[in-house]
Amino acid sequence: MIEQISLFTVDLIGHISCLLLCTAPFQRSCTKKRLLLAFLGTLVAGYFITAVPVIRELPIKAILLIMLFTVFCHTCYEGKLLTQCLCAAFSYVIMLALDTAAIFLFCNWVGMPREQLFADPQLYMICALFSYIVIFMVSFAIWRFAHSWAKIEEISVSGSLIMLLFPLMSLGTIAFLFQVTAKDYSVSHWAILNALGLVVTNAVLMGLLHHIEQEAEERKQNTALQHQLETQLEKTQVLLEAQTAQRKQSHDFKHHLSVLSGLLQKGNLSAARQYLAEIFETGQMDALAVHSNNPVVDAILNQKYAQACTVGIQVDFAINDLAKFPLSNRETVVVLSNLLDNAIEACETHKGTRLIRVKIQCSEEKTILSVINTIDKAPVMENGLPVTTKADPLTHGYGLQNIVSILAKHGACPVIHCQDGWFHFSVVMFTKAVSPALGRGQTTQILP
Repeated sequence: MIEQISLFTVDLIGHISCLLLCTAPFQRSCTKKRLLLAFLGTLVAGYFITAVPVIRELPIKAILLIMLFTVFCHTCYEGKLLTQCLCAAFSYVIMLALDTAAIFLFCNWVGMPREQLFADPQLYMICALFSYIVIFMVSFAIWRFAHSWAKIEEISVSGSLIMLLFPLMSLGTIAFLFQVTAKDYSVSHWAILNALGLVVTNAVLMGLLHHIEQEAEERKQNTALQHQLETQLEKTQVLLEAQTAQRKQSHDFKHHLSVLSGLLQKGNLSAARQYLAEIFETGQMDALAVHSNNPVVDAILNQKYAQACTVGIQVDFAINDLAKFPLSNRETVVVLSNLLDNAIEACETHKGTRLIRVKIQCSEEKTILSVINTIDKAPVMENGLPVTTKADPLTHGYGLQNIVSILAKHGACPVIHCQDGWFHFSVVMFTKAVSPALGRGQTTQILP
């Protein structure tokens, strides 16, 4: 009876230690009650795995326990399943390497071969308690230290598979150490240091998971910021060119008025009419397709209109007074430029009717923004956004992400979908005067 209680206590300490290790890098995602129930269920299942003779030997036991700890992590903590499985493997190897080092130390302390020590129930139980107390102390220390880490969410599949090689090699090394030291009266200090080295190395690699994920996220953000900066510089140059063109038109407009004034003063009405007709034919009096009372919106829409016309794309506008457009100038440039660039790019490859419809309507309560365009093939959607088909996805695909991020700051969530050969982007931005319960997150859908 005492032996059974002691074995249960040892298993309990071991499973708690391993659960502390493998959950340390993750953020809890469930209630305390659910965590407690899952924890108790994991302990019962773990005890069953270690108690049944058929499955309690390596490597079956290791595989089953790693799977069990992974399920516990995935049930109660945030993060990807593959990342959690990798952390569970590292945790199990750390625990096994600590157990190996503690057993070697105990064998040296009592001066007895391991086979002989394991044959004595009392000595075996003392050795096991010593070993698992060491395991718990080290695991608890790592767990407390890991609370200062930013929590892991995911790493790449290739990165996970590469890092998984080391715990597998560590398991093989531990099995080899156990085999060659089975009958030694005194285990070599090098074997003990080897086992402790495996503990340290696996713990360090487990900690590196956080740094790998953090650096990957930082690289992704830096790429997005660089792309946004390049877009900003490009659009700023476009705005300057549009402003220069408008000034030239204003300058020419004064000359036209001077000529018309002279003709009218002379009473030459027929010549004045003919001159006006010539101006309209050359397009000098209607150089701008959009007049919204918002110079930034006008500059972008007119520049994109001219760009679309040069490649044979028809653009229809439904615009009202946008003097109170809710986005800042910087946000307006990012949102409208990216939306129209995407629409023009999609229409350029379209074999049928090339058409873009832009609707921007401002009122006291809300602003409706919609851009729809013809498209050959519906894009693949992931997390509500189209997946870029360009050769270098790291430098593309951030336009819509930036748009969604900007709109989220204004409490708006766009509708993005493809239907009947049309790609739709539409959103409603409510003014601050509207109750958030009524306005936030609501969207509109505008069909062709």
